[in-house]
Amino acid sequence: MAKITLQSISNQALSIAFTILFLILYPTFIILFAPVYLCRLGVSMLKLICRPDLDKMIVTRSSILAIDNPYKSPKWNLCVWLTVDGDVNIDQFRDSFYKDIILRESQQGKLADPEFQQYYYKWLGFLFWKWEDNFDVKYHVRPYFEPETTKVTTLEEITEIIKKLTWSPFKEKTSPWEFLFVPKCEYDSREPKLVALFRFHHGLSDGFSILRLLLNKVCGVSMGTIAQPENFSKSRKRRIGDLLTFPFLAPYQFCKMLVHALDRNDWHKIKDRDLARPFNFAFSERIPTEFVKAVKSMHDVSFTAVVISAIAGGIRKAMIQEGLKVPKNISAGVPVPMPGHPTKMRNHL
Repeated sequence: MAKITLQSISNQALSIAFTILFLILYPTFIILFAPVYLCRLGVSMLKLICRPDLDKMIVTRSSILAIDNPYKSPKWNLCVWLTVDGDVNIDQFRDSFYKDIILRESQQGKLADPEFQQYYYKWLGFLFWKWEDNFDVKYHVRPYFEPETTKVTTLEEITEIIKKLTWSPFKEKTSPWEFLFVPKCEYDSREPKLVALFRFHHGLSDGFSILRLLLNKVCGVSMGTIAQPENFSKSRKRRIGDLLTFPFLAPYQFCKMLVHALDRNDWHKIKDRDLARPFNFAFSERIPTEFVKAVKSMHDVSFTAVVISAIAGGIRKAMIQEGLKVPKNISAGVPVPMPGHPTKMRNHL
């Protein structure tokens, strides 16, 4: 207990020290980073004259992920899969996807998501969107196997396909996304189903945009049926207090997060820079949503709390089985969408 207390005091002291240092050096940071933003603005204006073939500069949140080259050795590919009863006419789906989603227009009469036809292009050190020379929707929406195959795919093979797709590079000079179809998958020992795999690079969009795309645009499910985060109203006094303390609490919380993220335990024996990839896949048996809801209601907690508890319990069990010491705390990052998420394909985290 004494060790834990001393560690907590040490972390708190470091957090406060880094906060004070941050506040002292903040004006210096502004001076150092101002030229970068001015340069960014200058390059975006210069491309209008020198590179009219380039589209918009990739926004900051997306550019952080887009610097991971999806055409060589990507680390931030994401893969989502849907199971469909019966069969799907891929040609009809492709035509509908092209007309209703890729060619969807905004209120201004422009393409709502031109990124579906664009790829990352670096110019003068900054990333831009560049149009594909010959965009072919048949390449982006296609069968995973040859169309004439009669192969029946097992669920175990599907998981291996997903793992392979997660680390496979995209074709050069193409938009980093694709819809792949695997017919005749043996799913839960019932009639074979079709599995639709949607693979995309994280620089293209975040998970919430993909959720909206697949549920609302592809499956026709209203976003109103999706669980929404609760908005807690604050009193006027609380809002004023938050506004006054923000310049101090924001850097403190940020520095505290950095300090606590550097935890040392058997789960984090290998440093992030030495990892072959930022994450890996492991598949368990399917857990019915009804079961999670039943546990949620039984303990009067949120759905998310049950899921996170299950993940934490799985990590604990795995560490015990491997003879590793289970720490009291393990730092973990959870991406959370910001309020006011746009309807476009964006990273809004």
